[in-house]
Amino acid sequence: MDNETLKLRVLKAKKNLPKSGVTSLFFHYYGNAIKDTKENKTKLNNVLQTRSACEDFTTKLEKLAEILTNNNNK
Repeated sequence: MDNETLKLRVLKAKKNLPKSGVTSLFFHYYGNAIKDTKENKTKLNNVLQTRSACEDFTTKLEKLAEILTNNNNK
């Protein structure tokens, strides 16, 4: 998948994520799969700000946004 498509997916997912605390939430939820390191935090922030693209992080952000949206609709 190309980087522009991934960046668009991140922007779409961000609409359903909180305005702050996404990094903490992300590592809390995916702590078993992705270690909370300085490098991963930087990578996540770059993906969230569409400076870079990562399919794994994008997919996880989309799932997190979906979970939060489903919980808000209940």
